[in-house]
Amino acid sequence: MQREVLENVGGKLYLTTSRLIFESHALNVQTGSTVLSLDQITAWGTGRALVLNLFRLTPNMFYVDTDQGRYEFVVYGRRKWKQALDAQKVATAQSK
Repeated sequence: MQREVLENVGGKLYLTTSRLIFESHALNVQTGSTVLSLDQITAWGTGRALVLNLFRLTPNMFYVDTDQGRYEFVVYGRRKWKQALDAQKVATAQSK
């Protein structure tokens, strides 16, 4: 996850029927978990992670927007995560 652009925080994403969970790798300077309710997520997509605090070169970023701001996650399979969240948001909307 990109936090204050101090480092590209890598980790693992988990998608449940109601939440998106990010757990950073233990080797990062910035560690911890981020839990977002799917209801909080207003937009999502893929992009490039920031390199050396200057350039967006590495194509391994998945982002989600909420009313509180943008969360940028550095993960493998960013397109698959986008597709999975697309499908889960549709399923959630249909079940309401």
